[in-house]
Amino acid sequence: MKLQPNFYRAHFDLGRALAKLSRFDEAIKAYKQVLAVDPDFYASHYEIALLLSGQQGTAAAVRHFKETVRIQPGHSDAHYQLGKIYLQQNRRGEAAAEFEKAIQGNPDHDAAYNGLARIHLLQGDKAKAEQLLARLNERKQNRKAAFQEKISGNH
Repeated sequence: MKLQPNFYRAHFDLGRALAKLSRFDEAIKAYKQVLAVDPDFYASHYEIALLLSGQQGTAAAVRHFKETVRIQPGHSDAHYQLGKIYLQQNRRGEAAAEFEKAIQGNPDHDAAYNGLARIHLLQGDKAKAEQLLARLNERKQNRKAAFQEKISGNH
């Protein structure tokens, strides 16, 4: 499909559609067309990074995740994804820092809590891991209670 270059939002939507169809190379191309018009369109960087990380394009994925958080510092999911990659590379300090940024941006980011707890376990700090998981469990219980209160109409 040929779109006008300046219709970058249409290219972004096309990239999403192509990704859903598992046409990853074409999706990446569409997202890159967005970046050619607007290099700071962080959502395109993030989507490219997700696709590349799924295809073992780790170095390029890291570059795009870093661009995402440079443009949008509070992007919790990008910080989490960086943490996952760094943990896979046994870069525990950097992974922990990214998981902490993810939690800072989204205190309910369950996966980031789990990643951080895993690092503490790997470092032999079982007490710190248990403390984090207890905090996560408490947050989950609070969310569940708030949801149940909301659906029961007692707000």
